[in-house]
Amino acid sequence: DLPFEFFMNAFRLNQPIPKALFEQRTGLALDVLRDPITAALNKGLITESPTHWQTTPQGQLFLNELLQLF
Repeated sequence: DLPFEFFMNAFRLNQPIPKALFEQRTGLALDVLRDPITAALNKGLITESPTHWQTTPQGQLFLNELLQLF
């Protein structure tokens, strides 16, 4: 539930999300996100840099679908 809750709040802001913030706020390692992040990337719903995630315009349109991945 923690990843879902974190991203539900973060993705709605439509700003880059620092990866370190996920670890700080949830206490979880980034490894737990690899499958949902990969799925979101493959669907074109987010972009990823070494330090951040960002929703794409398509990701904003399909925000509920994006959140269901987590």
